[in-house]
Amino acid sequence: MTTHLLCFELAGNLLAVDIESVRAVVHVAELRRLPDTPDFLLGLIDSPLGPVPLVDFARKFRLPGAESRSAASAVVVETIVEGRPTLMAVLADGACRVAEVEARNLTPPPPLGSGIRAEFLRAVAALNDHFVPILDLGRSLSATEQEALDGLGAERLAATAELQASRGQLEPSGPVRGRADAELLVFSIAGEKLALPLGQLREVAQHRSACPVPGTAEWIRGAINVRGEVVPLLDVAQRLGLVPSAPTARSFNLIAEVALGDGHAPVALAVDHVLDVTSERSTDLAGASMGLRFPEHYVCGLVRAREEFVPILDVAALFGNHRRSLA
Repeated sequence: MTTHLLCFELAGNLLAVDIESVRAVVHVAELRRLPDTPDFLLGLIDSPLGPVPLVDFARKFRLPGAESRSAASAVVVETIVEGRPTLMAVLADGACRVAEVEARNLTPPPPLGSGIRAEFLRAVAALNDHFVPILDLGRSLSATEQEALDGLGAERLAATAELQASRGQLEPSGPVRGRADAELLVFSIAGEKLALPLGQLREVAQHRSACPVPGTAEWIRGAINVRGEVVPLLDVAQRLGLVPSAPTARSFNLIAEVALGDGHAPVALAVDHVLDVTSERSTDLAGASMGLRFPEHYVCGLVRAREEFVPILDVAALFGNHRRSLA
């Protein structure tokens, strides 16, 4: 059995969180500071899920150099705090990447050695000659700190209302174009590497089968339940004209947003493997069709990932004249 982690740097330390808890990776632009909160609760930032509290665990854990950093990225996660699902953004100093670790390479956290107390960690992963602590986000907050986080709920709702009022409505989460700071998730389908902006993703979930829906296109496997919402599951490989792979323990469903007329709707993309997170984008499509085994109109850009260029999937283009399939 394997576990997928999102690794990031924090005050000179490499840390990780379970990728199933990750909802987005965002650039920290504007920060709405709040009074009378612990120093590690920096305020509220905007995210694809609305304003969320920004938590600096380097300050929380009193790590060396925590006060002299200028981090610009945050990992938006959903965790359980006091028995309730809670959204927060975790400040990250360095680039994020996805790692896969076998169960045999997970060990209980040692009482000393990481600079972070063992009770704040879920486990330690052995990755390429490094031992990477995996944060237990819920247990990392004391009862008082959890109350402070809960107290941001009203502020978060107010900020969300202000954001929607300033926009007139929530903007559809279409393909992100021309943003050098936008990070993308790299994944594989039928042997092809593709990427999707993390700002388009709601969550990354373990693959599960769909309930068939009569009368839909053959590349729509059916519908799945995502937190009480019925979401169509797309066989992207089949839609691209590739030979689909049978689902395995490493398969995932990417829950994403797609532009639909004047609004947007959630869809689930069946993918074989989650590979990496990167941000080196290029919007120059010259030569993008070279080596592709599917039509280039499904591509809206390129991203550099580990010395190669990966096409960015245009989710809306998958539907073409089938947009009613989302209704």
